[in-house]
Amino acid sequence: KSKKPPHKPKVHPKSPDLFDLLKDYPLPVENSMNIVLPPRYDGTRNEVRFFDASGKAVRTTTFQGTAYKLDVSQLDPGVYLLKVISSNGSIAMEAKVLKQ
Repeated sequence: KSKKPPHKPKVHPKSPDLFDLLKDYPLPVENSMNIVLPPRYDGTRNEVRFFDASGKAVRTTTFQGTAYKLDVSQLDPGVYLLKVISSNGSIAMEAKVLKQ
């Protein structure tokens, strides 16, 4: 019996690592999501930003290291652009997220 490959989330990747970064969080999201960055971000301080459809930043938080469980229960349902920016200013990941 052939096994189907695991489902890949439908996002618009900016980096080749994006599917690996998104492997642990649910899409669409409801109340929380997990962000997992590659090992090269271990020990870095990272900023998470959510932007609404108009480009306005609606949520910003920071975390240390490569994994973070993010509470998104306060966000209204809709599509958001998620950016994770590392302490050196580079974009560690960028994706569209659907909040239910």
